[in-house]
Amino acid sequence: MTPQDAVERAAHGRALGVLGRIGLGAQGICFGIIGILAVEIATGVGGATTDPQGALDALARRGWTRVLLVVLCLGFAGYAVWRLAQALFDRGDMGHDHGGLFRRSIQLVQGLAYVGLTVGAVKTLAGAGSRPGGE
Repeated sequence: MTPQDAVERAAHGRALGVLGRIGLGAQGICFGIIGILAVEIATGVGGATTDPQGALDALARRGWTRVLLVVLCLGFAGYAVWRLAQALFDRGDMGHDHGGLFRRSIQLVQGLAYVGLTVGAVKTLAGAGSRPGGE
């Protein structure tokens, strides 16, 4: 088996599908946190930011939620790898016609966006110990 064959096999393997599902769960958690922060802003309870980075920053401010931030880092990375495999190796059998290539390009952009979100989450986690107000 050549290295190319091994990569192709891994891209279509069951483990990558599991990573994708874990990533979808992490995505849902992040959106839930954004929703909670939005409700806090609307009710005047607190909260200042409702974008993904703001949600990650909110998690980094509390000691016990750093564990959740680690889970999100792993989930975002899994989602990124899953989307990139879909785009680059046609994991979803979208095909090579115009429509398939368009859908795969969307998956590529999603994968790259989650690479960026993963990097941001890791940076947030790495800086969490030096933040004022950290527990």
